[in-house]
Amino acid sequence: RRDPLGAARSGAVGMDLLVGAPAATLILAVIVIVSLLGLNGMPQLVERNLLRPYQLVPQRQWHTLVTSGFIHADLPHLLFNGFSFWAFGFDLERALGTPAFVVLYAFGLLASSIATWAIH
Repeated sequence: RRDPLGAARSGAVGMDLLVGAPAATLILAVIVIVSLLGLNGMPQLVERNLLRPYQLVPQRQWHTLVTSGFIHADLPHLLFNGFSFWAFGFDLERALGTPAFVVLYAFGLLASSIATWAIH
């Protein structure tokens, strides 16, 4: 079977979404695993990796421009962002192709982090 974008379908319930979207699958898995670890027993993971605009330059926390895109400080934020990524990311990767999707994701992550820093 093929989906509307032409990707082969696995036929397994729930697994169809993952077919043809390796980067989206990996990104969502990392976001969920890292965020849940940070929220459940490893708060230092959250503390070290969230983007705090006022601390970015004075404390040289440049890594948070990227790491903040993979960790969430609370469960509602994780659920909303995870659902949004699930709703759009997989089909977008299949439509654009994996390399273009990864570039778009990286650009969007950096652009939003820099914009957050600039606004604050």
